[in-house]
Amino acid sequence: MSSHRECVMVRYFFHCTDGADFMLDRRGYKAADDALALGQALLVAERTMCELPDYEDWASWVVCVYDDEQRMIATVPFDRAIPASVNPTAAEREEAILWKSWPPHHPSTRSH
Repeated sequence: MSSHRECVMVRYFFHCTDGADFMLDRRGYKAADDALALGQALLVAERTMCELPDYEDWASWVVCVYDDEQRMIATVPFDRAIPASVNPTAAEREEAILWKSWPPHHPSTRSH
């Protein structure tokens, strides 16, 4: 018996939509886990925006990530793929998410 554990690659599909239009991913991309697939979703959004530089309404678009059994893993907004320096809305949202979890709650801490 071998102690070597095989890495099982799953094919993920990255369909893009704004609720009206739809771009179907027929090829997919193999990744070892969901986290890597979510990183790939950001690259899909970035590549799509680069391929259509004259289109400006990317804020309404999302990448819908599906596994090889057609289960939706996540939706990733296109604007998460835009650097915060050129996307203040995404930067503000990310900051709000960070501050919601700060300060960390500790059961022994009381407000006076």
